[in-house]
Amino acid sequence: MAQQSGRNLIPVMFSWEEWREGGLRDGREALQKQGIAGYDDLRAAYICERYETMTSHPAPVLGGLITNRDKDREARERISQEQGIALESVNACIGGARQEQNS
Repeated sequence: MAQQSGRNLIPVMFSWEEWREGGLRDGREALQKQGIAGYDDLRAAYICERYETMTSHPAPVLGGLITNRDKDREARERISQEQGIALESVNACIGGARQEQNS
């Protein structure tokens, strides 16, 4: 449950410090046991997966090629809106075009 009207997902019964030292740290440790560096890596993987779903091509960072500039741009903008992060952050996760093919 989000705290009050903000976008904060810390459970209302915890302060930031309690959450950071408890659930947040526990989650990070569980990820690291699975070979995942942290939450940012999970977000980047999700963004790449979402991009592929929307464009039918792997993200450029995963070796995919941009075959349709409009579809690429629309996917990046939509992901940015869905995630509530800057387009530049989405671009950093997805990568740029290694080469472009005409379709």
